[in-house]
Amino acid sequence: MCGIAGIWNKKGEHAPASMLAPSLTRMRHRGPDDEGFLVADTLRSQTSALAGDDTQRELALAHWNTANATTGDCILGHRRLSIVDLSPRGHQPMSTPDLKCWIVFNGEIYNYIELREELKSKGHEFLSASDTEVILHAWIEWGEDCLNHFNGDWAFGLLDLRAAEKPLLFLARDRWGVKPLFYAESDGALWFASEAKALLGHAVPFAPREGAVFRFLAHGALPAGDGGETFFDNIKLVPPGGAMRITHGCIEAVRWYDLRKATEVQSNPTEAEALQELSDHITRSVQLRLRADVPVGSCLSGGVDSSSIVGTMRDLLKRGAVTEGGDHEHVHTFSAVYRQKGPFNEADWIEQVVKHSDSKPHYTFPDDVRIDEIFDRLVWHQDEPFQTSSIFAQWCVMQCARENGVVVMLDGQAADELLGGYQPGSYQSQFLEWMTQRRYGTFWREWNARRRECGWTWSMALRELGWILQYGAFGGSKPPPRAGELREYYEAMALNETSLARLVPDTKAVHAKLIEEEGKLAKLIERRKKKTNDTD
Repeated sequence: MCGIAGIWNKKGEHAPASMLAPSLTRMRHRGPDDEGFLVADTLRSQTSALAGDDTQRELALAHWNTANATTGDCILGHRRLSIVDLSPRGHQPMSTPDLKCWIVFNGEIYNYIELREELKSKGHEFLSASDTEVILHAWIEWGEDCLNHFNGDWAFGLLDLRAAEKPLLFLARDRWGVKPLFYAESDGALWFASEAKALLGHAVPFAPREGAVFRFLAHGALPAGDGGETFFDNIKLVPPGGAMRITHGCIEAVRWYDLRKATEVQSNPTEAEALQELSDHITRSVQLRLRADVPVGSCLSGGVDSSSIVGTMRDLLKRGAVTEGGDHEHVHTFSAVYRQKGPFNEADWIEQVVKHSDSKPHYTFPDDVRIDEIFDRLVWHQDEPFQTSSIFAQWCVMQCARENGVVVMLDGQAADELLGGYQPGSYQSQFLEWMTQRRYGTFWREWNARRRECGWTWSMALRELGWILQYGAFGGSKPPPRAGELREYYEAMALNETSLARLVPDTKAVHAKLIEEEGKLAKLIERRKKKTNDTD
């Protein structure tokens, strides 16, 4: 990953690069290999490339802190993690030869080699081997439609000064929102960055979005990514498949990719054809993502997605279809496992995949001691609340990979859900069909097998059954709570008096109940402590 940031002053007022420097410093972890700035006077089409503390010396650029006299109404910044073309030619902000178009880019365009050859055939000349330069030339050739040519994940800001009377800053995010792109408007300027923390305290003050915080505490719900919501007031996300056109006259948000429109043309393959097509897509996808000038590995949990990736990587290595990425003899896998046995320890599944694929496994063991050590850092890096401890396990996996010299990791998402996985909503229809057809024997046999395989108690299995019945009745959504249930619901959250006053009547009675329960809890803790001491 890399880190990008920028400022566009809507009034045309000028500022030095020092205004953006703190934002890049907060994202140094995203790109420790290189750093760069661009200061542009967009109305005069004048640009100055400047260095930071980590800029490669071969570039011989003036440092931003010695160039405060250089000001502009647009400032771009970049922190680089080198993956493709490790040379100084991959430095960003990167420009076209005429200095009219500049880009800061985070992500990877996986089909950049094919696109570069296509653009060469149209007369374009390239100075580097990076995918960043491919984006610039694709923009020159196709304009905004270049996004439809890209196979990858990205967030970028592109400054186009070719039309002197109407300079343009174009922000874009990939189809699924893999790469983040936050923005905020403040004092006549639009700021953007790869992380919210790069904007807090600089573009806007810290202020939580109360509605988002409440929904997270009440329902475990995260802000709606499609709507660009975050946990912070005045900070938004460019939505997945979204883009922004920014000029001195206006700011226009557009949706360049829509899954519903992309799937309007549907085919009806046979089962065999569908399986072959899925296999071909997975193989091609993994092969493209192995393009890197640094070592590449894979996460491995033993699930459908990561196991498919590891198996495909091994097949590609055997066929000699991979020439980049370091060790071509083994697939390096990285897994989080636990010393305790139980249904949530995936070690047995992981071992089966490792043995089948002849992988070189690396293991990490997340535990309470370790989370206590890194908790503050984990929260700082995440920026926003998260729902489960899987974030901690993933942190440990990525740290293990870095310690073993692997810079790029492949990982899968959603295959379990798409192919009959482990969350409500992905398999209910089959069980509902058996019930409506009164095939109770089949239902019971398959349901009991699922219960045993998941290691559920009967109470857990009955709760899951309730979810399935709810899925059939409500289409997967929770029915709204009855008015009488609201008090119990909010009481259970142990909200403070102010919050309760906004939600339910008779706050004093509720508060007294909470104090009573708090007292009971304190007594219970004391009894347990005393029992422990007596045992010792």
